[in-house]
Amino acid sequence: MSVRLPSIYSRYLNLYAVYLQFHDPVLEKFKNTQSQAVQEMRACANEISAAALYTAIPQLVAQILHVEKETSSLVQGILTKVLKRIPHVAMWPLAWLLHSKNVKRQNLGKRIFLGAQKYFSDQKSHSSQKWGTIIKAAESLIAHLHFLAQ
Repeated sequence: MSVRLPSIYSRYLNLYAVYLQFHDPVLEKFKNTQSQAVQEMRACANEISAAALYTAIPQLVAQILHVEKETSSLVQGILTKVLKRIPHVAMWPLAWLLHSKNVKRQNLGKRIFLGAQKYFSDQKSHSSQKWGTIIKAAESLIAHLHFLAQ
């Protein structure tokens, strides 16, 4: 189950998008169980390794502004978890959120990075605190790289 969860997340988000477009009576039942599905996914996300969730980052980032607030919160939590667990891998795919043209995406990106930064600064080990510093510096580093690329 845990290996398939990123795929399940992606299918859930796609199915919900279809529901919003067509509002089919069959999919009405899906809307009624949406909250239960999010709760189940939240519970399962805690059991899945960050490395397995990493494979779903593009789908999760695409849904960070999901119309359902509960789903958007779940996606944000998963992305924060991935950044906390494997920052050396996840920082770059998530960094573009910090400089998105969409202000809401920027704010969510900042929350994700601040959540990871706080997590690392609360840790006792030197390497964890080093990651907190790197994540804190990431916003200005990425802004500089973005400027150079223009």
